[in-house]
Amino acid sequence: MYEDAVTQSGISHGRLFQQTHRVSVKALRRSVWAFVVPLVAIAMLLTAPAYAQTLYGTLVGNVTDSTGAAVVGAMVVATDTGTGIAKTVTTDGSGTFRLSDLAAGTYKVSITAKAFASTVGQGIEIQANTERRFDVQLHPATVGQTVMVTAAPPELQTDTANVTSELETTQVQTLVTTAGLNMRNFQSLFVLLPGFSPPGEQHSEAGNPADTMMFNANGVSGSNNSTRIDGVSDIYAWLPEITAYTPSTEAISAVNVVTNSMNAEQGFASGASVNVTTKSGTNRFHGSAWEYNMISALMAKSFFFTPTATNRGLIPKYILNQFGANYGGPIMKNKAFFFGNWERTRRSQALSGFQTVPTSNMLTGNFTGISTVIYDPATGNANGTGRTPFPNNVIPASRISYAAQQMIKLMTADTPNVTGAGLSNNFFGAADGEYTRDNVDTRIDYTPSNKSTVFGRYGFQKANLFDPQTLGTAGGTTFDGGQPGNAPSLVQSIGIGGTYAFRSNLLLDANVGYLRQGMAAKNTDIGTDWGTSYFNIPGTNGSCSLCGGMPRFVFSGGLSNLGNQNNSNPFQFRDNTYVTAANLSWNKGKHSTRYGMEFDRFAINHFQPQNTSGPRGGFNFTGGLTTLTGGAAANGYNSWADFLLGLPQLVQKDTQYLNPATSRESVWAFYAQDQWRATEKLTVNYGIRYEYYPIATRDHSGLDIFNPADGNLYVEGSAGVPASVKVQAGKGMFAPRLGLAYRIDSKTVARAGFGLSTNPDSFRNVLTTYPSVVSQTIQGNTANVSPVVAGVPVTLTTGIPILTAPTLSPSSPSVALGSLGSPAGSLGATTLPLNYRRGYYESYNAALERELPGAIILNATYVGEHIIREVPGININANLAPGQTVAQEPMNALYGITAGITSEIPDGTGHYNALQAQAKHRFAGDSSVAVNYTYSRAINDYGDQSDGESGLFTAMGGPYWRLNRGVAGFDRTHNLQIFGNYMLPFGRGQAFLQTGPAAFILGGWSLSGSLSRESGTPFTVTGSGGSLGPSTSGSSQFADVISKSNMILGGHDSTHPYFNPANFADPSVAEKAASGSSCSAANTAVCRFGTAGLHSLRGPGLTNLSTSVARTFTISDRYSMIFRAEAFNLTNTPQFSNPASSVTASSGFGVISGVTSNSNRELRFSGRINF
Repeated sequence: MYEDAVTQSGISHGRLFQQTHRVSVKALRRSVWAFVVPLVAIAMLLTAPAYAQTLYGTLVGNVTDSTGAAVVGAMVVATDTGTGIAKTVTTDGSGTFRLSDLAAGTYKVSITAKAFASTVGQGIEIQANTERRFDVQLHPATVGQTVMVTAAPPELQTDTANVTSELETTQVQTLVTTAGLNMRNFQSLFVLLPGFSPPGEQHSEAGNPADTMMFNANGVSGSNNSTRIDGVSDIYAWLPEITAYTPSTEAISAVNVVTNSMNAEQGFASGASVNVTTKSGTNRFHGSAWEYNMISALMAKSFFFTPTATNRGLIPKYILNQFGANYGGPIMKNKAFFFGNWERTRRSQALSGFQTVPTSNMLTGNFTGISTVIYDPATGNANGTGRTPFPNNVIPASRISYAAQQMIKLMTADTPNVTGAGLSNNFFGAADGEYTRDNVDTRIDYTPSNKSTVFGRYGFQKANLFDPQTLGTAGGTTFDGGQPGNAPSLVQSIGIGGTYAFRSNLLLDANVGYLRQGMAAKNTDIGTDWGTSYFNIPGTNGSCSLCGGMPRFVFSGGLSNLGNQNNSNPFQFRDNTYVTAANLSWNKGKHSTRYGMEFDRFAINHFQPQNTSGPRGGFNFTGGLTTLTGGAAANGYNSWADFLLGLPQLVQKDTQYLNPATSRESVWAFYAQDQWRATEKLTVNYGIRYEYYPIATRDHSGLDIFNPADGNLYVEGSAGVPASVKVQAGKGMFAPRLGLAYRIDSKTVARAGFGLSTNPDSFRNVLTTYPSVVSQTIQGNTANVSPVVAGVPVTLTTGIPILTAPTLSPSSPSVALGSLGSPAGSLGATTLPLNYRRGYYESYNAALERELPGAIILNATYVGEHIIREVPGININANLAPGQTVAQEPMNALYGITAGITSEIPDGTGHYNALQAQAKHRFAGDSSVAVNYTYSRAINDYGDQSDGESGLFTAMGGPYWRLNRGVAGFDRTHNLQIFGNYMLPFGRGQAFLQTGPAAFILGGWSLSGSLSRESGTPFTVTGSGGSLGPSTSGSSQFADVISKSNMILGGHDSTHPYFNPANFADPSVAEKAASGSSCSAANTAVCRFGTAGLHSLRGPGLTNLSTSVARTFTISDRYSMIFRAEAFNLTNTPQFSNPASSVTASSGFGVISGVTSNSNRELRFSGRINF
């Protein structure tokens, strides 16, 4: 709770935690005792680790005679038509059968019984983590008679109540929903599924070399999703909102997604549980080779594209090639199989953009001819008053600092090249970026006997990225905002699993896995200590091998930054994930029970000191040193003059003392569940899951935790640390699950489900707190003076003060946080509340599914989520109310700590309610069409994502906490998706025109496509921080609403606003009207929040039609060629970004000025050979 972190020190932040439902462990203990005892016994007896049923599919059914009576003892044989592997079971006393260890594939099911004709079902599709029903009525025997069931059974979800969706092989390989590099990423297809926000790319490509995508499912934080590849966790331990590894689409067999009311077997997720099944070999050798190509010449120009002399009216070069091959087949017929897939992705692009650089005169200190006056900071008073201008507005060469002179030498090629631009976008730069990625996925399946199976999978992804800086040797940003320089990576994923049947009704399935992430980003300058050896700035580069390169030089007033401005560069990750689990299935009568356990281990090993300006240090030049206190505001000319004089206003540096910074975290789970066929029509699935999340540690010590009761940092678990400051993470949580499925008739099913899911978020953000990383922030007392340490101004000549090495360690386990930093108190921390009460999610749904004539399946589902104790990350050193000063910050008042202290407090709440409707029709073969519609609303008060992934609007407690509550930023009220793939019924093997010229011309054509229509996302109209108070740490400000008439105007260009800007004003306007002056340290009584509210307006919706057309040329029964053309956003309909929403913007308030990235039409062509 928030109070745990604050009230212990006597501070009242108000009652932030809102009472919600609690799970009573005592009440649950008696109800689950019968499950827990055998579960523990099984976990102790199993000698091999295992994973869950999510790896396999289940076939269930009832066998009756012509009168409807049960046929007992009938033999049911399910044979995988690809591998020839058969599974056998007999019907029980009620005529029911269940095969629960079927690999995903197409099956032939034969049923034989004495006195009855044999019955064979063809083309029955089994998917992982799904149950398929196949009911059969046997007829009296006639000599030699076999009844063939040619129509596949209806795809109704008859026996489980979870909310689940499937992406099949054909859909994964043919549907297009996203442009660019992710056009062939299976995660991009999640936009088609009910309850999903459109997936989007997250983080730099260097930190996310797989280009995996973040998504929200059913209103839940993206970091609470779980993805497994053949049972192996694909979690990115440091960035859990994305996955670590993305298999090639050519290696994927199917994707199963569960988003609500999971059974007890599924856990470590409260959002979407994604299970990816990779392809395996069959009894027939088969393979393919392909290439996909996309070039900028075939891209449409975006809505805001403006032809200029620099771009010559052309889209910059962009070439994307994906090519590869796979091959699979038998090692031993009907026994062992192999499959291998390799794919290379190669991108080459011309990166370009406008920068703002000093003019040739400015490089020499000559500011004549401009209206800005450059004042000499060596004159006047210490507070910046009384200064006199430099004569003729020229800084003498003797006053230009050595570091500035050295930088100017690197900028000879970076002088303005845009005529008439002045000091705004006056330089157009360009450079080439490169990206190469290899994906290899291999798999071997082996069936030693009819009782056992085993498989092994190994995949790796090796990538290298080069991202150039905008200003060449002078550095600067990158054109696309990524990590500068080279970024090599190698991600490896290994999985081994299998099954063993002790008896026909007693089955063990097993899986172990390992995921290794090796990633780095290093700028091209890292081999030289530029800060100390070239610029001669003391205290910049450190002694470590990753501390080389240029410092960061940041300019206010619009000038482009210089040096390596990316504070998160360089980095080096060596992370490991270990997965083990065990499961036992026992079928007895009408009960199908499962017991199991899981254990995951995460080991993070990082170098990435990024809290402020990174390991080389950084210098901010605001222009205040060459302006006059009380005079005209500083601008870009002043900030450059400050730099020439070597006078920063803010100096920062991060020094990593623990290399690597480490985190070790383990999670445990045990479960028991029963699927009870209560009646012929009613199936009840009930179970209990227990998850335990012990507190994380470092590799050789406990975490470093801040105690707000005394202001000290402590090393957890060390001798001498009081028990009162030990983080209590609890003894785990029980999560009951219940599902009901009732077959009203053979074509109608009603379902309902309820379950609790534990919030799986980790303790990862404590990784870089002191003493792992020590950050310095040294700032002038006002905007017009230099920072001072020990009476000496901090300049580019004096450099960054040397830090005293941390003393906090297991042998010296405590230190006062207020004594740290330079100056003291300037060092912040990320910590945990001492009473960490992990949150949970309540999930519930009710569904009605009906098969209509023509094999059309309709499904309408109500889906709800209640989110309890999400983790937003709260600054407990934030001001408590508007109008407060820095001195009133809670930890500053008590301990002299001026920096922010983020506590990962489980205190957020939220709700999600939705109607999710689906319609699907399957044609012959792999052709199908579907319509998904979601009408939903997601509300929360924790900033959409968990664990600090997105910020709160305000960290103030009490009556102000409610200001964080609003419609989620990812919420889309309406989401309509229409998609499908269709093989035209002409040509050989089809219904029409099977021979002749017409068969050749019209045969072999197939179409695929998707249409998306979605509401826009909410946004907030903001005001100036100054109208909130002298100090606004941890909070943002709303604008005031002065009118609600004609609010949405609908414009989308510079002359037609999207919303009415006249309806809003900065709160300072009303404050000044009420009291004669706006909010300030002298007039705090009028300081307040604006009235606009969080996410009170919604941006423009989007429409996207993407299609593909393919032609297959059949050369022989074994060989074929496929040519495909694909178009993303075929109509090139603009997908507008949200408008500028800051009322203090100098121009463009209320105006849309851009479109979402990669939303213009893109064409792609491909060729494939199948053999």
